[in-house]
Amino acid sequence: MGQEFSTAWISPYQVRPDHYAPTTYPEQYGFEEKGVRRKEREMIATPEEMASMKLEPKFRNFCAHKWIDFQTCTRNVYPWVIKCSHEKHLWEECMNDDLTISRKEYEREQRLLLRNDRKERIARLKEERRRQLEEAESRAAH
Repeated sequence: MGQEFSTAWISPYQVRPDHYAPTTYPEQYGFEEKGVRRKEREMIATPEEMASMKLEPKFRNFCAHKWIDFQTCTRNVYPWVIKCSHEKHLWEECMNDDLTISRKEYEREQRLLLRNDRKERIARLKEERRRQLEEAESRAAH
């Protein structure tokens, strides 16, 4: 607890992407040169399946199908839910992968924002330097 506040004070990055806003760059940005397309993530569980299982909103993510399998197993073998440890492991592994992907997306967005910020700063410095040189030349001409 408190990590968000501590990193806000000591982080060297001045640019931080908003967690809840959509990405500012296209998903394929940076991959065009390589001729590679990023694999688009797909929801396997349909909204109807999630509604029929009465999934809470926090479980309606890319791992919903694994959670549905786990819940179905626990209902079928109750009270011996330990028999569903494999399904639970698959769901936890999927959640871990989902978290890793979201962290990578956040870091990608941060790198692209920093890159854009750096390019703008360099362009401003070049423009300022060009104006200084023009002023020096105009003073030398007088």
